[in-house]
Amino acid sequence: MASSRSSPSDLTFRLPPGEGVCVGFSGGVDSVVLLDAMVEARARAVTAVHVHHGLSPNADRWADFCRDFCAARAVPLSIERVTVDRAAPEGLEAAARRQRYAIYAARPEPYVALAHHLDDQAETVLLQLLRGTGLKGIAAMPEMRSLPASHVRLYRPLLCIPRADLVVRARTRGLDWIEDESNESTRHDRNFLRMPSRVSRDMRARPTSSSKSSRARTGRSTPGSSSIPRSPRRAARMRCARSSR
Repeated sequence: MASSRSSPSDLTFRLPPGEGVCVGFSGGVDSVVLLDAMVEARARAVTAVHVHHGLSPNADRWADFCRDFCAARAVPLSIERVTVDRAAPEGLEAAARRQRYAIYAARPEPYVALAHHLDDQAETVLLQLLRGTGLKGIAAMPEMRSLPASHVRLYRPLLCIPRADLVVRARTRGLDWIEDESNESTRHDRNFLRMPSRVSRDMRARPTSSSKSSRARTGRSTPGSSSIPRSPRRAARMRCARSSR
């Protein structure tokens, strides 16, 4: 757990002493900051895994970046290539996530650390509510959870830190990172939500991937898709405040 709930300037991690941890390393700014901080802490053996989805023309370059970043810090890195079904009924994002989590579940380390941050948590709250999951949606991502049928536990120590703060830390420490061009595409639900000027205007006319699947099965709109919470980030911050008590 990050002991500093609102700033990444002095990250520490609450994991059992001596337990190894593998960082899910995409090369984006969030995972770069997480891996850098875990290496700097020198508290346990740290490894990394990069899942090569092969979906971007830049995927090989990203893998090379991750290899160089880890080599410079003497972090063992595994690059795992997967094949994602572009026509998967659950959508491309969900299919890619399923492949990543299968890789994580097969890791030998007891913990896989992921760099989801406060903005990701707020987006998850909003997406879940729009998909009609009610109170379960408000719960969003837990800081720690076990993967089904695996000894691995997922650990998310950055959930209470905004992405902007992670960028500040990366720049302060002189870290480089990669930018995924797919983050600019509004075909993906999360990216669409990152454009607030369009969300309130277009959301009712643009169902999320799961609501489209639900409507195709039932012929009805997904419950809860007509209401947009006023402040999903506030809900995420409230979760952080509760968990720090």
